[in-house]
Amino acid sequence: MFSRRSAWSLGFIAASLIAAALILTVSPYTFTLHIRASAEGRDLAVIPVAPGNRLEVKYTHSMFGVPQIETFSIGPDRLFHLEKVSFGSQGAALYYDPDPPQQLTFQDNLWVLPGNRTNYSVLRYRVSPGTGHVLILKDRRVDLSGRATAPGMLVEVKVVGRSRIMGAFAGLWKN
Repeated sequence: MFSRRSAWSLGFIAASLIAAALILTVSPYTFTLHIRASAEGRDLAVIPVAPGNRLEVKYTHSMFGVPQIETFSIGPDRLFHLEKVSFGSQGAALYYDPDPPQQLTFQDNLWVLPGNRTNYSVLRYRVSPGTGHVLILKDRRVDLSGRATAPGMLVEVKVVGRSRIMGAFAGLWKN
């Protein structure tokens, strides 16, 4: 039926396929943060990130005209985990109706509300030249308002993950 050599070859091929499938399913992912001008469909920036990295989005509160800072951590699930929101005035913080109000604290000259385990798969911001939107990740600052091509431009921020193995093979299919 099968010679010893062909049986060994079939066993080797099967073991190789199983090993390849295992490597592809358990290989570590690389993550990148994509900052995109939604309507135009163009990337404003693509930044390598890792789970646990902190991300801040700073801007001027539209109604109160004070600084507002949203602080997130990036999870291994590619979600943005809201850590806290800081406000330049108590009125701006109370506008969000914290419940209970005792969660509101004053730290480093800012009023702070905890994130209460809120998670987001995509962050969306309407930016204009005067809104002062800046995204800060590690030592990198991305001036979103300075890149606004129109008032009220929608910017989307998302974490994209790709297997290191699949990323290595992606270049093989490029023209």
